[in-house]
Amino acid sequence: MRLLTPLFIPNTSSSVRLLKVKEAQEGKAKNKKYAGYDFFSYEDYSKAEPYTGEMPSPPSDPVIPGSEIRGAVRSVFEAAFNGCMSSVEGDRELSRRSAEIKKQDIPNKSKNQNKSKHVYKGPTCIGREIFKKKIESLLENNGEYQSCSNEYLCPACLIFGMMGKSEKTETYAYGSKVRITDATLIHPVKNSADLFEKPVVLPEMGEPRPSTAELYTESPYDPGETKDKPNYWTYDYKYVKEKEGAKKGKKRVYLDDTQPKIRGRKYYWHKDVEMNEFKNNKVSAMQQRIRPLKPSRKSDRNPTFQFRVYFEQLNKKQLEQLKWSLDFGNPDCAHKIGRGKPLGFGSVQISVESLCTREIDEETGRWELLTVGDNDNNEVRYEEFFVESGFSSENIPEELKIMSNWKKRPSNVSYPLGEDEGNRDKVNAKASHQWFRLNRMEKKQEDTSDDALGDNYNHNFSKVLPTVAEDADKGLDQKKALYKLVKKKQRS
Repeated sequence: MRLLTPLFIPNTSSSVRLLKVKEAQEGKAKNKKYAGYDFFSYEDYSKAEPYTGEMPSPPSDPVIPGSEIRGAVRSVFEAAFNGCMSSVEGDRELSRRSAEIKKQDIPNKSKNQNKSKHVYKGPTCIGREIFKKKIESLLENNGEYQSCSNEYLCPACLIFGMMGKSEKTETYAYGSKVRITDATLIHPVKNSADLFEKPVVLPEMGEPRPSTAELYTESPYDPGETKDKPNYWTYDYKYVKEKEGAKKGKKRVYLDDTQPKIRGRKYYWHKDVEMNEFKNNKVSAMQQRIRPLKPSRKSDRNPTFQFRVYFEQLNKKQLEQLKWSLDFGNPDCAHKIGRGKPLGFGSVQISVESLCTREIDEETGRWELLTVGDNDNNEVRYEEFFVESGFSSENIPEELKIMSNWKKRPSNVSYPLGEDEGNRDKVNAKASHQWFRLNRMEKKQEDTSDDALGDNYNHNFSKVLPTVAEDADKGLDQKKALYKLVKKKQRS
């Protein structure tokens, strides 16, 4: 494994090892928990205290846990070979903050619709809308991607195992056929400080928000309904213009169980990391100090870390699928592991050095050992070993190949940015969450710029998520780019 960008995996035995005494005291005074984590190793820091003077030395033998590698490899396997979405919380409730302050539309009920709005109302009169549909039903109705729960297993669960509740209320489990070891340094160094970047404080990062329908789902409108505009929808309904009578505006139309369609699986683009971007950040309840590993040197052709993958009772097709999930069948591609993935951290490249198998000779009862690989010291080459395995990469989604390609990574990956020019003096006038608020506001008619927005909420998305192919295009049309939304200051 080679590190293409800085990598961070926390040693959770201590949350204060990289925390200054003054910072710890400040957090305590504010009744907030400030944290500073060192990189993962087998060292126990549970008795560590916040430091004064110089920062503690880094671990002498950093380790990349096998669980981190396994999670990344399984995620690729599921996406490549039509596996279930095993990590998704199927019973998670979908909701969103209501953008209509002090007002809630009560939709008309038809003979075939017995729907209600479930709304939590708060003292600020900005409530929260709870949707009827659950993630599990959406996954099931969009291709049966719900987590496996009984003896009918997807290709990924057949190899990596699963444990879940079946429809009959009893627990069903299936053992894994794969075990991945921790990754350790191939060549330990005398001074471990040479392996690490200087500690930095990462900015606050948001958790996944599946309730953001404009990013997580496809538009439920027919081609002629929206006239090239995104319009507005939720998991339960969409808004359409009134066409008859004296009514003006829009009405709600409920979606059936097959809509809206989920866009796909969540992945992060590869991007370069500039450590100087984080040097002025300060520790807070939402911002932690970390000590990441440096990327591998470009001149070093050998991986920085090594690990083993043990397997049993896999046929050749499954084995070749597992190998593809490790190295993508392409040296230009890479995985994402650890923390800070949206910021570019954790891009790692895995290469398979060799494959060792053993089978019992049915006549003699002896173990037959075989070493496979493309190096001269191996007995058989991969191409020869996997001939007629039944494996094909043609059906692997092209989007996965595009997003995993490190060499062809986009040059302008960023969180969506929002800016409220009318409230520049406020702390959060510029913040990523502003983008999501502004994305639901009406564009001013007199302002022709793509990112200029007005003040009125008008049941209309300004932008929706571009496709992977569009996003990878360096010439992406500005109208489709998510990058920035601005609420213009009102003219006097």
